[in-house]
Amino acid sequence: MKKLLILFTPTIIFAMDPVQPEDTIHYPTNTYRNELITPALVTSQKMREEFPIPENVAHCVQDNRELLSQLSETPNPLDTETLNKKMNENKKALQQKQDEGVLTSMSNHNYVMEFKEYPDHVIRINHPYSRMLCWLSEIGINIFLPETKKPFYYAQLQYLPAYQGLSVCTYYLAWKEFERQHGALTRITTPPTYAVPIPKKSDDNVRTMYPAASDHNYVVAQKKVEGFEELKGMTEEQQKKVVSAWEPETIKQLFAITVACGIWDMRNNVGIVNGDPNKLCMLDLEQSIFHNPSFIHYQGDEGNRLHALDSYMGQLRIAQLLLIHNREKFELWKKLYYQDNALRAHHKKYKDDIKKCECYINLKNEEELRKAKLYR
Repeated sequence: MKKLLILFTPTIIFAMDPVQPEDTIHYPTNTYRNELITPALVTSQKMREEFPIPENVAHCVQDNRELLSQLSETPNPLDTETLNKKMNENKKALQQKQDEGVLTSMSNHNYVMEFKEYPDHVIRINHPYSRMLCWLSEIGINIFLPETKKPFYYAQLQYLPAYQGLSVCTYYLAWKEFERQHGALTRITTPPTYAVPIPKKSDDNVRTMYPAASDHNYVVAQKKVEGFEELKGMTEEQQKKVVSAWEPETIKQLFAITVACGIWDMRNNVGIVNGDPNKLCMLDLEQSIFHNPSFIHYQGDEGNRLHALDSYMGQLRIAQLLLIHNREKFELWKKLYYQDNALRAHHKKYKDDIKKCECYINLKNEEELRKAKLYR
């Protein structure tokens, strides 16, 4: 089998197709076709030409621009009263559209909507509360504080660009770059994803406060995956049945994409398609709310640090799932981790940062891993 020498910063790797256990992927995947993945790249004309926005998606956003504009706005001023008022107004607007049969709301967290006249795609918008949590995290506040204690800190917040929603598109580009370098993954996929601009009204001055390429001006559209069922929605017995049926190649590909792209919430968002345990799909590629809200996709020293945290948490969550449900699969996952010296060195470099998130658990410490509450 031929081996292809590929140079990634900062490591030389040998890549083979399909992904093999000795195929070391490095860290982080933060470029697409040799360009840094940025909001400007994600929303560029170049990306629209390579990944054209489907005509029906453009029509959907145009037809529903007033609702989408409302949902994408940030509360002003930044205080508890205004935040609660904003969330209630958004909830009321969504409920009205649901009662009218215009859309179906698909999440209790962010705004995830399926429009009746445009059923082939799902529209995603970052929730204002999630945006506020990002900003709290940015000034060093523990976001797990009781709600009653958070208002004191809201006054310290300042308006920053928000990329939490748009980050789904940056991870999508990183995923496509991984496949461009190593061949298409056959066991796990993510659906076509688009950054779609919200058409502006002539009197819309609010969104001009922010960079054009941000959550204030874009929504994310994602191709609907028929027959998708999330693992987290299954019973423990169903999860065990699925995980126990994972073939070695499925686990290898799941490991490779998790650590290469830093997909931190893989356990909570991965699912199966049409009941096939070896046909996995990942929908929500959104970055962690622990990221600097004005920072996007693993650039520079801060990017390396964040990737270490995210990739460590991602692999740890799957490791815990496997340990709980199938020891044989867990041993394979552990082997993949410990034979990847570059990945372990990457995590060791940022060990102190990972420890601060209370998630630095040795895979050999099975009792601790089994009991861990992996919040991050």
